[in-house]
Amino acid sequence: MEETHKYDDIINKEHPTSPRHPRMDAITRAAQFSPFKALTGLEDDVEETTMQNTSSVLNEVEHEPDPDYIEYLEKEKGN
Repeated sequence: MEETHKYDDIINKEHPTSPRHPRMDAITRAAQFSPFKALTGLEDDVEETTMQNTSSVLNEVEHEPDPDYIEYLEKEKGN
């Protein structure tokens, strides 16, 4: 990649700050964009799906034990 030195004249200057409009903190700045979140409700959907999947897996484990695990437990019991 070719070095251009295009911004050498401004790279070390202080960031301009308006006397009428002080800089916003990160939280306030982020809050400006929260109404436009593309994934509104995603957290709720993920939580609901996780609960459904966890429940489904637990039901399978309770009703159909893994034969390999049972064999492993029997071997351990014999030692």
